[in-house]
Amino acid sequence: MQMNITCSEPMHLPSDEELKKDQPDVVMSRQRVNDILQVLGSFKERREPGKKRKQYIDILRKDLCFLYDYNEYLVQKLFDMFAVNILEFLEANEQNRPVTIRTNTLKTRRRDLAQV
Repeated sequence: MQMNITCSEPMHLPSDEELKKDQPDVVMSRQRVNDILQVLGSFKERREPGKKRKQYIDILRKDLCFLYDYNEYLVQKLFDMFAVNILEFLEANEQNRPVTIRTNTLKTRRRDLAQV
C-alpha cells in the first residue's frame, strides 16, 4: 500500500544549490535515477508543478555521469540514441565480456593450445 502512495505523489526535484552542496552519494544518485525514470514514464501525473521535462533530464544525465563515470558528452549521445532504455544499456556496458582466444591453426591445433 505504501508503494502505491509513493507512486502517485509527485517527486521533489532537488535544486541546483542542493545538488552542489551535497556530496555525491551512490545510493542517493541511484535512487534519484530510478525516481526520475518513473516520473518521465508518467510525466503529467508525477512531475513537480512548475518543473519542466528538461530539468528532470539534466539531473538524470548528471547522475548517470556520476554513477557510470562517463563524461557528459557521451551520456548525452547515448541518451539521444537510447532514451527509453538508457539505464539498461549502461548496465549492459558494465558487464564483463567473455574471454576468447584466437588460434593460428597453421602453427598449432586448438586442442594443444587449450591444454597449454
